[in-house]
Amino acid sequence: MAATFNPIVRKLRLHCFWARPCLQLFAPDACTKFAKEFMNEDAYYQADRTSQNLVWQRLGRRFQFLRKVGDKHYQPHKFWSVYMDKVANPNYRGEWKGLAPMRLAFKNGKQSQTPGFDAAFSASLKPQITDIRAYPNCYLFPIGWTAGVVIQAEGQFAFASIPSLVSKLRAGTVFRLGAASRTLEQVLGNYSDSIRSALIDQKRPQAPDQSGGPYLALGLIDFEGQNDFQKPGHVDRDLALRMLTGGAVPEDQKLLITPGIQSLVMTVLNRGTLVIPGDPKDTPMNPACSLSNLKNALLITMLMQKFHHNSFRHKSAAVAAMRVDVMNTFQQLENFWQKPAFRAVCDAHAGIRKMRESAEQVNTGDGTTYG
Repeated sequence: MAATFNPIVRKLRLHCFWARPCLQLFAPDACTKFAKEFMNEDAYYQADRTSQNLVWQRLGRRFQFLRKVGDKHYQPHKFWSVYMDKVANPNYRGEWKGLAPMRLAFKNGKQSQTPGFDAAFSASLKPQITDIRAYPNCYLFPIGWTAGVVIQAEGQFAFASIPSLVSKLRAGTVFRLGAASRTLEQVLGNYSDSIRSALIDQKRPQAPDQSGGPYLALGLIDFEGQNDFQKPGHVDRDLALRMLTGGAVPEDQKLLITPGIQSLVMTVLNRGTLVIPGDPKDTPMNPACSLSNLKNALLITMLMQKFHHNSFRHKSAAVAAMRVDVMNTFQQLENFWQKPAFRAVCDAHAGIRKMRESAEQVNTGDGTTYG
């Protein structure tokens, strides 16, 4: 009987994010003066922007083109490269209707927006985890924004210990923002509130989000035996479920498994995705980039799906028009990003399937209104 997969992990990366659609962006009387300057089809993506403590940046060359710095060549961020070339390109959907992202950077203010970790928490991880750090990762889109943080843990720790780490990161007050202790949701909420306050009049009520906790995309970037990882069936499914849910496994949670030749992707819908890559020498892209590509594809698709759901039968003509644009943009995305793990999530997720079906039905011109 083959041994259960439990290697020593040297580097683990976690992408944690919320997708926040905002229908108020299409109500001019709800928007701030800053938002009115560029959150429209004519002005969007014409320039980088600065507001309060945020810098709003268009995706530049490092996201789209091969770069040479000295003697080194750097590949572009593949997903955003394809997206900007085949979806948000003016020859296809364009930056506005194609939902081109603007990356958000926090300016240094009185309080740092780069999260740290509680000293006692960091000490409790040693000696197995010798270094853990995090940084913000947020994007703006014409239909809303995503608030995220990237966490990287390094050391010599067992794969089987990751569920405990994830549980603490999901639920514990282990983060620091300046002098304040924060949970993961509080950190993401701080980022989301900063974005919203720059765009939406603060007198406007904020609709509660019903989507649950943050989504986590985890990847084993470097682990013992990575060169020989060819038998994904040996990975303990219950362990993966606990890892992706951050604790006890609800009975209705199912594990979606997408095996590759030398890789494995496991997903619990609406909760998280685990990527276990094989030997980096045998893959066209390093494990960190592969994880980011899948995360970015899921991130923008989840934002589209939530906007599509929230805007059903909305009374605003602008929202209704953008709802159709979102459906068509998702259809364009599916045409050009056909990675197996991404397609498996889209096929299994009821809300994404409905968005896909709505696009197909609208484009057949049968005149029916669909949810």
